Amino acid sequence: MAYELTKELSEQEWKQKRSSYLGGSEIAATLGESKYKTPYQLWLEKTGRMKTEVDNQVTYFGQIFEPHLAEHFSQQTGLTVQQDHKTRYDPDYPFLSANIDRLIQSNEEHGGPGVLELKTTTSHAVRSWEEEIPIEWRYQIQHYLMITGFEYGYLQVYERNHCRYHDPVFIERDEYLIQRNRQKLIEFWHNHILEDNPPDFQNSEDLKIAYPQEEQDKVIEASDEIFNRWL
Repeated sequence: MAYELTKELSEQEWKQKRSSYLGGSEIAATLGESKYKTPYQLWLEKTGRMKTEVDNQVTYFGQIFEPHLAEHFSQQTGLTVQQDHKTRYDPDYPFLSANIDRLIQSNEEHGGPGVLELKTTTSHAVRSWEEEIPIEWRYQIQHYLMITGFEYGYLQVYERNHCRYHDPVFIERDEYLIQRNRQKLIEFWHNHILEDNPPDFQNSEDLKIAYPQEEQDKVIEASDEIFNRWL
């Protein structure tokens, strides 16, 4: 498995490298299934046309709380975890990558190693996924299982506004989903990043970004995909 050590990279170096690959947190957006970002907005970021600042107090809290959350997971499950300090790459398509939160060491319960994804969120966000975890997180973990070749992962969630730990969620490798997403990711990279061809707009926000100075009464023709969304 191809990988690059990240422990010695500065924050700025790590951010620069992210523009050259698709990471786990970007999979749902790439596939047009994210509530937070469209393929067009992701394309703008990857091609350097738009800069998105993600450094804020919420992300900072998640970073400093991560070791404690990982320790809580180990106490609850009896599984040993460790920091990975690697960017792992798909051997055939190195623009597909994974930076996992923690590596679960081989154990009697599951046999081989696994992936641990750590999330801090709010009770408001949790209400929308009582029966199924968000697709952004599900795709992220399956992407990591694809890159690492591991057979399982866990999701550990903490509600920061209620100081509530959720029970760890066990996630098995879904080979059908992995192969389906993999093909779509390859197509996105070749058709839009390498060809420098923007994806279709998905919503009104995309239109506002693309045409910020357009006259108020000017008509812009929508693609069939956008048109059908409003039927």
